[in-house]
Amino acid sequence: MLLKKGKLFEIISGSVTFILILAMGIIFKQKFLAILPLFISLLVMIMQSRVSSIGFLMGGLNSVLYAIVYVGFGLYASAAYAFFVSFPMQLVTFINWRKRPYGKSTMLRKLSAKQRIFGAIGLIILWFALTAAVNALGGSYGGLDSAVSLIGMVGTLLSMFAFIEYSYFSMGANILSIVLYINMLGSMPEQSTYLVSSAFGLICNARAFLIAHRLYKKQQEEKQ
Repeated sequence: MLLKKGKLFEIISGSVTFILILAMGIIFKQKFLAILPLFISLLVMIMQSRVSSIGFLMGGLNSVLYAIVYVGFGLYASAAYAFFVSFPMQLVTFINWRKRPYGKSTMLRKLSAKQRIFGAIGLIILWFALTAAVNALGGSYGGLDSAVSLIGMVGTLLSMFAFIEYSYFSMGANILSIVLYINMLGSMPEQSTYLVSSAFGLICNARAFLIAHRLYKKQQEEKQ
């Protein structure tokens, strides 16, 4: 039986990413603990690209590993976000999505124009405050680190309540992560493993964006 295009994409892209991460980890002699969450994330990102609730359960548990690794990198905002935000919120997201199931996904909704405006203003204020705090603590790449954490947090919060806009923020966090890791390559070339993982995450989130919008459209048509 021929594999469906979606399954074939997952197998090929996931395998290529796994090999690249493994090869770069060996070349740059990166510690196993530092790349372990990346390997787990391959499966997590594939599940989340399907807009599947199980992806959030796996992602939440994997966030604990990321928090430990980020502390070692001096990315304190990312570490705090991974443990205190991503970990519990992804578990809550899994529970909430299971309460309002739609196949393996959930019933999706959209933010109002007012919610988008006030949310954007609040996000900017929080970014300035968090950047100042990270810099005061002597953290690395304060502005980028804070932006990745905040946008990721908003994306996680929106996904928790099944707002379709979470897919925008997930892609935004991935793009900023790519920029962050590119900036870190000069002093920490082993970060190439995280760069590869973020690139794969961007592809998966772009796929989730398309699937989520198709699901939302189908759900609205069924309501009518």
